[in-house]
Amino acid sequence: FLKNLSNLIVLRLTSFLLSAFNIIFFSNILSVEDFGTFSIQISIIQLLIFVFSFGFPNSLTILIPEQNFQNTKNLLKLQKNFLYFILIIILATNHFLNFISQSIILIIFFNIVLWTNSLAFNTENYKKATIFFGPYRPGGGLFINALLLFSISILFFLEVNIDLNMIFIILASCSFASMFLSEIFSNIKFKNSNSNYTMLSILRLSIPISLQKSIDPLQEIIFLMVCNYFLNDYLLGLALFSYRMSLIVPGLVGSFLEINYLPLISKDIIINKFKISNALLQEKTQIQALCNFVILIFAILFYDFFAQLIFPQYLEAKNIFII
Repeated sequence: FLKNLSNLIVLRLTSFLLSAFNIIFFSNILSVEDFGTFSIQISIIQLLIFVFSFGFPNSLTILIPEQNFQNTKNLLKLQKNFLYFILIIILATNHFLNFISQSIILIIFFNIVLWTNSLAFNTENYKKATIFFGPYRPGGGLFINALLLFSISILFFLEVNIDLNMIFIILASCSFASMFLSEIFSNIKFKNSNSNYTMLSILRLSIPISLQKSIDPLQEIIFLMVCNYFLNDYLLGLALFSYRMSLIVPGLVGSFLEINYLPLISKDIIINKFKISNALLQEKTQIQALCNFVILIFAILFYDFFAQLIFPQYLEAKNIFII
């Protein structure tokens, strides 16, 4: 495990701290009620990112090793052209029907492209790039979280009135900047090459992956909708703050382990025909279980201290957090 850790730990911890600071700002800038609304909208965004990614990012961990790490640029081009075509259709439809804000649609598609690039970098062993250009989520990409934190901090100290709509506009801008740089990086790293892949052959592989990957965020949306039905706005804000805080560090550990183990597992499946995949999965699961247990004990013991210091609005959330 230590060998696989590489030099990722500093970048991953930096990204985690940036994500934590973003939550600190959001929870202090927004009212408890608005924080609940913000949490639900972010969960919906994350679900739609999984749905409209069509499984492209995860399918790359199979397609790239299958081609002996050739044709990556061509694969990315096929996938992203398809995504841009879908984006144009949705933006045009939304312009007339106005069922969701355009900034949220842009956040979704910018992060899908970003996620696709980052997993391509990861599969090709450019691990630093994966961290730097990761998609927006707790413990996600370093650059996008840094931009978001910088933007929100400036507005906060200038005493600008920040509402939910402005936050999503800022997040869309940060997502675009990170995606744009990742596109430049991918064009430098991956060279032009011929490929026998068609869009249909990619979709046949990727759509089942997309459906499987959408199960967890769909369950989360159902859970949040049930909370929204039974709780008033204030209690919903407390509950969803607790929920976000209870997921952020285990999510960090999980994504950190995924980045280290996913390329090893995908290579073993394609090249060595499952020779060590089970051992790698067991090792990954054991490490995550141990980390989650230690984090839970630490959080329960020190919740009051950190809440009084950083989250004074959310002292009442301790019991929900522990549950």
